[in-house]
Amino acid sequence: MFEIIVFENQDIYHLETIPDSKDPVLTYLELCKTYVNPEYVDESNTGFSYGNMWVSYSDRSGNDKPMIVFLIGDITPIIAQIKEGLKNIYVKG
Repeated sequence: MFEIIVFENQDIYHLETIPDSKDPVLTYLELCKTYVNPEYVDESNTGFSYGNMWVSYSDRSGNDKPMIVFLIGDITPIIAQIKEGLKNIYVKG
């Protein structure tokens, strides 16, 4: 089971438990696109970091409502999928 927590500044904006029946990677990537929207946040203004039990993707643009999206759980087996999915958020033309 995984948890997703989205912060706006230091306030919890969204909290979601992902049941085992749902794909945590797809759910996380969908929320990253929603809250750190590539239409408004340039790729160079995003941050990505992770540990064994968490991963975060954040808006570092300096806009008035910066968001950070955390996925909490056993990240190790799915980190490669998350990295690849985040690369695909920004379509290169």
